[in-house]
Amino acid sequence: MRICRFLSMLFIILTVAAQVGNVLWADDIDHGSEDAALTAGVLGAIREQIDSDPQQALHRTRDILEKKNSALSLQEKVELMGLQSGAQARLGNFKSGLETGRQALEMAANGDVTDRTIAYVYHSIGRNLEGLGQLPEAMKSYQRAYEKYDRAGDQRGLASSNLNFAGLFVGAKLFDKAIVEYEKALKLLDPEKDIFLYTRTLNNLGFTHVENGTATQALGYLDMARELAQKMGNELAIAYTFENSGEVLYYSGQYERAAEYLLFALGEAQKSGLEPLETVAYHFLGMVEFDRGNIEDAEYYADKAVQIAEKNEDAINLAKIYGLLSKLAREQRDYKEALRYQDLTLQYEDNLASENIVKALSLLETEFQLKERQQQIELLQRDNEIQRLSLKEQETFRFMGIGLVIVLCFSVGVLLYILRIKSQATALARVREKDLLESKLSAEAANQAKSEFLSYMSHELRTPLNAVMGFSETLRLQVFGELNAKQKEYIDHIHEGAALLLKLINDLLHLSKIETGAVELDLRPCDVGEVVHDVVPMVQHLIKRKQVQLHEGKIPEGLAPVLIDKIRLEQVLVNLISNAVKYGRDDGSVWLSVEKKNDGHVRISVKDDGIGISPDQFGNVFMPFNRAGMEQSGIEGTGAGLSIAKSLVEAMKGGIGFESTLGTGSCFWIDLPMEAGE
Repeated sequence: MRICRFLSMLFIILTVAAQVGNVLWADDIDHGSEDAALTAGVLGAIREQIDSDPQQALHRTRDILEKKNSALSLQEKVELMGLQSGAQARLGNFKSGLETGRQALEMAANGDVTDRTIAYVYHSIGRNLEGLGQLPEAMKSYQRAYEKYDRAGDQRGLASSNLNFAGLFVGAKLFDKAIVEYEKALKLLDPEKDIFLYTRTLNNLGFTHVENGTATQALGYLDMARELAQKMGNELAIAYTFENSGEVLYYSGQYERAAEYLLFALGEAQKSGLEPLETVAYHFLGMVEFDRGNIEDAEYYADKAVQIAEKNEDAINLAKIYGLLSKLAREQRDYKEALRYQDLTLQYEDNLASENIVKALSLLETEFQLKERQQQIELLQRDNEIQRLSLKEQETFRFMGIGLVIVLCFSVGVLLYILRIKSQATALARVREKDLLESKLSAEAANQAKSEFLSYMSHELRTPLNAVMGFSETLRLQVFGELNAKQKEYIDHIHEGAALLLKLINDLLHLSKIETGAVELDLRPCDVGEVVHDVVPMVQHLIKRKQVQLHEGKIPEGLAPVLIDKIRLEQVLVNLISNAVKYGRDDGSVWLSVEKKNDGHVRISVKDDGIGISPDQFGNVFMPFNRAGMEQSGIEGTGAGLSIAKSLVEAMKGGIGFESTLGTGSCFWIDLPMEAGE
């Protein structure tokens, strides 16, 4: 009996041992297959996880590097460290990510690693450098990534590089160039295969349009990005699209909806540990509450944002957050603290958009243009070589004809003459082609120089002017003690002079945009009477200052709508009424009237009883920065307003003109075509 029990227990022990052995053997097989398929499967999954769950991606890369380091190849180690650096950049751990990326580069120098892998490492290093505000170094990393992706023939990588370049242009406030880079990326991407990168590009393009002041276009791109993000179910992409949509809604004054979108993005950021996104969401929630007048809530969000940004040394966001803190301190009449935050804002903005960075980015763009031109020149050389071989072949046949048909020398002579004319024509065509190419390059260089000058002037003049105006305004408030009458007079001169110079710079930039066609019009059918009524409150402060009587004529009934950009037409009318008040008599009159013309146009007229314009100055009225003989009149102005008004009216298919009598007054009018069918 005891023997039977012993045999039964022995059988059970052997059975359990066999099952445990099978499990351990199967586990070994599974680990072996994961190692074998590491490059194709696991690495690809981690790369996608960086864009959806970067915290988990970081954990997986560290786990593989620690537990299986000895079994990994050099290629796999470098790629894993590059992915780890990318995940750290996404989470806002910029210093750690930069160190990891540089270690990966040092390791790659010791062996054979693919161009695509090295390109991704440079891409991750650039993201971390950009987060730390080191834009020139980030630009160099992105450029090396672009070269490696180009060598590997990776279109998706090239599109990612275009996104990185665009981000640098946004940081330097070169928004037009950033938009061009984003549009290049969209052309390289497949909306189905590269849905995440395509969604990210649409989202960033919408954000850039917000920064560029074209919020109408921004909403379209952000709506498409949000739909695609929800379609693929990527919570990270959804969070970013909601955050950027919240920014657009804030800038358009829809504070309640903006707060709703931003709070959703904040929740997703906190859940995923995305501190850069959390910083931006807190910052804009603070902006929303500040504009609502909820100062305590605004301070709470601003403090949260600055704590995270300072911890991560997030230079790009710190520049904006300090600006909000300066506003909050000013609202509480803590002017010393407001000035301190304003100084920090200017310091960070100078670091991010310095002259050297703008020049470096311009040189980067020029380098790419030179590469494209080099390709064009190579194509021209190839065509010339084909033409040369063709001419050589013709010459061979010509000599054969001479040898075979010697008796037909006269015919051969005529043929030679024709070929000579053709050769001269070809040579002349080459000379003209070369001249045209040189002219084109000169024109492009001149345009590039103009763009660089305007970008330089925009930053180098606006920043100190804003500082001058801010400090002079603070002195006028007598924060640091009372001023005597002479000091007040001088401070007023400083503030007014800075404001006039800033207006001159803005007019110059506005004229430049109009000349290059960069100003976009939002043309919609509008009621002329409504536009005229909306303009009057905008000029009341000028009218009261000079005690001028504004006489509004009766709006004719039955006027058809006109196709205009309402904001631009209001800008033109404000300029005309302002001129009528400035150059009119104190206690005088200004007449604003609307009439329907027989040729299908509606005319808006602004008339004054002021000093008028001399007939010999009529030709200078619409010339940029020409004040038509009023330079020494003592009346402030830049002479750019009427030139801008003329360009805007003509862009809306309208006309502008005037009548004036010296000493009696002037009448400026705008003719706009009414829509047919009314």
